[in-house]
Amino acid sequence: MEQKLSYKFICTCLFLSMTISAQKKVIDCGVHIREAITYLEGTPEVVRDSLKAINYLKPCVAQANPNAQLLMARLYLHSGKPKHYKKGFQLTKKAAKQNQAVAASDLGDLFKYGIGCKLNYNKAKRWYRKAHRLGDTKGTYSLGYMHYKGLGAVKQNYKRAVKHFKNSTHPMAKHWLGVCYYFGYGAKTDKQKALELLKDNPIENSDVMLDCMTFHLKATQDTKTKSHLDKHKILDAGIAPNQEFSATQLQGSWEGSLMKLDWSGKQVEQTFPLTLRLTYNTDAETTDYTLILNENKYSGTAINNNNTLFFENLKINLKRLYFNAKEEQYIDYNLRSGHFAFKTYNDKPYLTASIETYIESMKEPGNRFALVLTKKVASKTENGNMLSEEAALELAKQSDSFIKLYPNPFQTHLYIAYTLETPGFVQVKVSDLHATGYHVIEQDKMQTPGDYIYYFDGTALKKGIHIITLSVNGSTHTKRIIKK
Repeated sequence: MEQKLSYKFICTCLFLSMTISAQKKVIDCGVHIREAITYLEGTPEVVRDSLKAINYLKPCVAQANPNAQLLMARLYLHSGKPKHYKKGFQLTKKAAKQNQAVAASDLGDLFKYGIGCKLNYNKAKRWYRKAHRLGDTKGTYSLGYMHYKGLGAVKQNYKRAVKHFKNSTHPMAKHWLGVCYYFGYGAKTDKQKALELLKDNPIENSDVMLDCMTFHLKATQDTKTKSHLDKHKILDAGIAPNQEFSATQLQGSWEGSLMKLDWSGKQVEQTFPLTLRLTYNTDAETTDYTLILNENKYSGTAINNNNTLFFENLKINLKRLYFNAKEEQYIDYNLRSGHFAFKTYNDKPYLTASIETYIESMKEPGNRFALVLTKKVASKTENGNMLSEEAALELAKQSDSFIKLYPNPFQTHLYIAYTLETPGFVQVKVSDLHATGYHVIEQDKMQTPGDYIYYFDGTALKKGIHIITLSVNGSTHTKRIIKK
């Protein structure tokens, strides 16, 4: 979060940054600008009067004086009236094109947040870079901030961010440099140095972050636990090139973790347990979701496209371990989309997803999140028998098969599983290879979409090959199994 600037700071920053030279064509703009600043800030002898300040600035703006353009632009932009933002943007751009360093930095901010113009991170970076070359310390910091988070086409790079933070005297540069030292982002971890930087930085952001760091150090809590690392290895597990699957394969109940990643996507900052229920709507070709997180329930609809679900209005509220302002302790993250993939780690199947987020309150993309899930299976079968964890795991591995069997070959105990994509009347039976005898497990039962598991005691069956037959609305599926 950017440090909030006072009205006086706006004027003082401008006054110190510009070199005022007398304009001898018609009026002395150096005098006019000083008078304008006096009326904007006020003194014991002068009452604050923005109208008088504007009257002093107008003729200099008309003469295209870049310092007057910048100050008038800031008045427009801080008016709180959106109708004035475009005028503020246009004046800022005119001043920046005349190599006014502060204006170039301001123009970067306007493009970064889409104020008075369309949001454009690439143009923001271009103007921050120009401000940096012109010697504006905030422009240098802002370049580092874009590299820190990897905004737009700017490649995320902690080392470049640290380099810019070190080359800037802006208070927020010192703040984020302290954060980098604390977490080891782009620099060797040095928590003591981080605390010293924040302690010597007289801004509210650093005071808040310092309290966070001090609290967690005293509590000896470390966010990079072995559990986090193991889950991240699952995300990095091999995946078949161009792996494709249908939205119906995502159906069912899943359970696992939602992980908040750092800006590089290589470290896990926080982990939250969650359950997720996905149901495919064949008529609308959409997926209905129900997500339970921190005892809160979120439901809605997602649009399917190439292994990606685009969520409609999915906003979750999370408590953060570290934050830069008190109002950032709890953040609403808009979960925009999730790219899903099936992966295997240590012979166990997982469903993973990389999720893009956005934070409306900060007007910026949020951290990337990741899902690591396993299929949630019932502890009992449909016909009331207990289901072992081993059987559930082995059945889950057979995701490519409509009929799933475990074990195969079997001796007496057999589990039969399947997933329905649409409602239907179901019959499940076991017969010998020549269909001379059979055992009905389920007879014409109406079932809704979802996962089903049955237990069958095959003690009475003869050794040899048998056929599992599953009929859904008259459509028949079969699979062979061997009894030893």
